Amino acid sequence: SAGSAPLAPGQSNVIFVGGIPFNATADEMRDFCSSVAPVREFRLVTDPATNRSRGCGFCEYYDPATAAKALQMLAGQQFRK
Repeated sequence: SAGSAPLAPGQSNVIFVGGIPFNATADEMRDFCSSVAPVREFRLVTDPATNRSRGCGFCEYYDPATAAKALQMLAGQQFRK
């Protein structure tokens, strides 16, 4: 994104989040992922034909180190609506 330093190969500030309840919102998931560190953006994956959640999304943190930490801390955690 604009103004960001380029990432080294293999580094990403985005993590995949799966197993999301179909009735969860992007805002709820952003709050859940914010338990680790501030979230830049949460993108919920939706079906283009129905606009319904596909039960997964992508959480973008502000830097790769934070994303790596979040991946470790959120692994196995269950979101409860």
